[in-house]
Amino acid sequence: MNNETKTLISIGAITLAILVGVIYAVSVFSNKPVETKQIDPSLLVRSNSNIRPAKNATITLVEFTDLQCPACGAAYPVVKQIVEDHKNDVTFVVRNFPLINIHKNAFPAALAAEAAGAQGKYWEMYDKLYETQNAWSENKDVRAVFIAYAQELQLNEEQFTKDFDEQKFKDKINKDVADGNAVGVNATPTFFINGVKFEGSYIQLPAAIEELLQ
Repeated sequence: MNNETKTLISIGAITLAILVGVIYAVSVFSNKPVETKQIDPSLLVRSNSNIRPAKNATITLVEFTDLQCPACGAAYPVVKQIVEDHKNDVTFVVRNFPLINIHKNAFPAALAAEAAGAQGKYWEMYDKLYETQNAWSENKDVRAVFIAYAQELQLNEEQFTKDFDEQKFKDKINKDVADGNAVGVNATPTFFINGVKFEGSYIQLPAAIEELLQ
């Protein structure tokens, strides 16, 4: 089975999980205002999305995130713990949603993460960027910072720098933003659980996931 086939199977499984979970998720979150209209699953998960799949996933958690956003930085350890605690049950998907009007380094950070992903280390760069968010968030030379991170992660520095400088993944990031706008994202982080927009605080996210798993 080639990589393309595996990707298509993975996306198909995620799409099915989203469709099946919509009705149940709305029921579970009935004590919170939720987006009840049907959301096109392809707007939440694309074939080239950054996906951390779970072997027996019954839940797909999608986050639209801004890597410079302080609230996203605060949510990061909560989400990371959810994924670690439920690595067999929760598939996690990250979509880019840089708020470029207020976070000048958010788009470059997304470019850096995607450039690392091209070398198979998206999640390593994703973790690095959130764990050091305060160090680069207002830095005037984030290019140098991100190249240093690429070196730490043992990426091909020349390729990483080329991809970053040429904004190779600009279209992918912009597509993520367009999809986010289409499904009603207006702040970060915004989460979708099995295709339903989660309206609670990220602090409430673990309890919501636990309730679904039960």
